[in-house]
Amino acid sequence: MKRIAIALIATAITSAPLFAATPFHNREVRQQQRIAQGVKSGELTVRETVRLENEERALVKERQLMKVTGGGLSNAEKLALKQQQDRLSKQIYVEKHD
Repeated sequence: MKRIAIALIATAITSAPLFAATPFHNREVRQQQRIAQGVKSGELTVRETVRLENEERALVKERQLMKVTGGGLSNAEKLALKQQQDRLSKQIYVEKHD
């Protein structure tokens, strides 16, 4: 099962360069690295990893949809994405330290 999680993380990290380098993208990459480190060290279970990966993927999709539908991100959208990333970051911390 850990191999599946590691494969998911490796796929996410290697596909990351396909997106433009933005502050949001850079943070997503750092959060992916934190998740990968948690799997490698055994701090994250497969279930925790899958949940965090799904939340990260949903956040990326939401950001992409916001960019496509509005032509760019408004300040309100940027704030909403930042708050979601803050929540995900806290979840990663909590899962790694439980």
